[in-house]
Amino acid sequence: MADHGTDTARELGRTLYDTAGSFMLAPPTAAKAEELGFPDPLQLYVAGRLGVLGDTTPEVAATAHGFLAPGAAAQLWPAVGKVCSRETAARTFAEACAEYGEEKLGGLDEATAGRLADLATAVVDAAPGTPLFAAWRAMPRPGAPRARAAHALNLLREWRGGVHVAAVTAAGLTPVEAIMSDGGEFYAEAFGWPKPWPEAGSRSAEMAEVSAAVDAACGRVVEAALTEDEAQELLAGARAAGPLLP
Repeated sequence: MADHGTDTARELGRTLYDTAGSFMLAPPTAAKAEELGFPDPLQLYVAGRLGVLGDTTPEVAATAHGFLAPGAAAQLWPAVGKVCSRETAARTFAEACAEYGEEKLGGLDEATAGRLADLATAVVDAAPGTPLFAAWRAMPRPGAPRARAAHALNLLREWRGGVHVAAVTAAGLTPVEAIMSDGGEFYAEAFGWPKPWPEAGSRSAEMAEVSAAVDAACGRVVEAALTEDEAQELLAGARAAGPLLP
């Protein structure tokens, strides 16, 4: 493999980007949201995922997220902070990830899960920080192998997500242009963007360049952190974990 870093980063993005974050709106996480007093699980997603930033402003929260509409953040961020503290929301979100991993990754033996966590963590710890990723990287890490694997895979996701946000900004695209050229109407609505939206796919060419830039940037870190054999081992673990997580 001539460039094992970029190839690994590209496949990790395809394999894990959705599945590593599947705990965020899963039924057990929704139950935790209800226990805390959130009427909508999406509110714990905002409060928990962004809660690691502390009591910051709606603008900072939206910017760190990358795709949350400023108007939505202005309403939602103060509201979710009244339900519980930012620290409680972030801790609950992290617990939801760990517990989801313990349950869903039961098909992996502890040695395999632990090795997957070790390899993912090696990349995570070598990566340059972006705001939300760096805040999550500073959170306490679980000790149990399957929980640790789920946490590490989510950190990989946050890392790639932060690089993606930076690449979209560098390409001169607005968040809603990127969404409509990649995620589509579901995310435009979920993240609070008012209509009219840009035409679907109108920035697809630019988004293809963004994806290539993200793969290359993440790939340089992977190549520095892992040997080619270790990168293949990480991919094998991710391929085994991915189908178990939805």
